[in-house]
Amino acid sequence: MNYVALGSSFAAGPGIRPLADRGAMRSSKNYARLLSGLRGLRLIDVTCSAARTEHLLDTPQRTLTGTRPPQLDAVTPETDLVTVTVGGNDLGYVTGMMAASLRNALPLLHGSVQTPDDGEFRTLTRALVHVVDGVRSRAPRARVLIVDYLALIGPDTAAGSVGLAPADLVALNETARRFTEAQRAAAAGTGAEFVDIAALSAGHALGSAQPWVGGRATGVPWLGGPIAFHPNAAGMRAVADALAQHLA
Repeated sequence: MNYVALGSSFAAGPGIRPLADRGAMRSSKNYARLLSGLRGLRLIDVTCSAARTEHLLDTPQRTLTGTRPPQLDAVTPETDLVTVTVGGNDLGYVTGMMAASLRNALPLLHGSVQTPDDGEFRTLTRALVHVVDGVRSRAPRARVLIVDYLALIGPDTAAGSVGLAPADLVALNETARRFTEAQRAAAAGTGAEFVDIAALSAGHALGSAQPWVGGRATGVPWLGGPIAFHPNAAGMRAVADALAQHLA
């Protein structure tokens, strides 16, 4: 089975060693690589950290090692399976969390997290629909899975423990909830399959006993160092296992 993985950093796996592609900050142990091993798939992995929906659709993406073509270019009539994990950068979700954490650590900085407005969520849903339609136009037989982000905020997440003000945590949680709704709506509108990784991982969010995402780490992600508020190796393994079960 020919498998193409599309998406942003929550699919690429920056900070999880070893890196397969430094420019894309793509790990050799991201969920696509692990899933292909579990299911014996022939993988083309074009996931790239910092990708937005436009970088899947029609806009080349600049990286530290050169410009990458739109990710949909990797999909061909021979493609049997496509996973899509993207949209957080369109909403400023994780970058907003990083900025809020920095502001909380440096009191001289001011500001607060704002949940995107209704129009931004509608725009994201339409963009995801275009991504699925783009896959189908290139690979009519392909099975398309919209794979949600791992949960950053869960029942065990306390604002102070992750360097956030309580109001920021509330706003980010609402962004995450509506982000999941937008992905679910895009899947329902296109006949794609939605894999609710956020629900699966809620008990492994920040502050839990066994988190599947990292906290306020600092490092050099294109060298394989840790990156704040992103999947860790256990999280990628959990997503791969969930997808392998979904496909069974």
